[in-house]
Amino acid sequence: MGDNMKEDALKILNESKKMTLAKVFVKAKKTIDIEQCIKVDYNDQIFIGDLDVILKCLKQNSEDILSYHVENVCRNSKLSLLDTSNLNARIEYGAIIRDHVHIGENAIILMGAIINLNAHIGDNTMIDMGAVIGSGAIIKNNCHIGANAVIAGMLEPKCVQGVVINDNVLIGAGAVILEGVVVGANSIVGANSIVTKDVEENSVVYGNPARFIRYVDEKLSNQNKIVQDLRK
Repeated sequence: MGDNMKEDALKILNESKKMTLAKVFVKAKKTIDIEQCIKVDYNDQIFIGDLDVILKCLKQNSEDILSYHVENVCRNSKLSLLDTSNLNARIEYGAIIRDHVHIGENAIILMGAIINLNAHIGDNTMIDMGAVIGSGAIIKNNCHIGANAVIAGMLEPKCVQGVVINDNVLIGAGAVILEGVVVGANSIVGANSIVTKDVEENSVVYGNPARFIRYVDEKLSNQNKIVQDLRK
């Protein structure tokens, strides 16, 4: 599975054309049409699309161009961002989610979170502020990934299998889960821990490197239960 996911991610990147997505405001003597671009007409003309395509057209119509202003959001990007318009999830301002990511039902992606291609975010899972989810990482259902946590990807450095975080796992703020690690269901990873090897289910681990501390009992499980009201 890991090799296939990695090959899929590499294929997506290799087959994707680099593009500089831009919004260009144009003041011209006449109406200009540019193929492959979205055009909005107000007092001036606004084009949204590949900057190189737009600039090439403006150069071809230079005699009619009075002035223009460019606002680009990236440079030579290989992937666009995920279209989140039809997701049944809460995506907060400033979250960056690349294309080819799965976002589950009632998931929550908070401000500043970054999710790379081929990652999987399960149902009712929260990705907290500033967390980084690497390519190919699988985070299953009812998990909480704490603020500024890092879930390693599998593209670079080379890794056969991506991180897998099973159901009902809590990852503390600032924790790092290294390449290929599997975190068992119902486990808790303490804040700022560095997890270098698999975590048994129903376990609490903590430290650098993370070590087994205890098993999760009913009291600890209730203390760390996710808040379902936040997911409504």
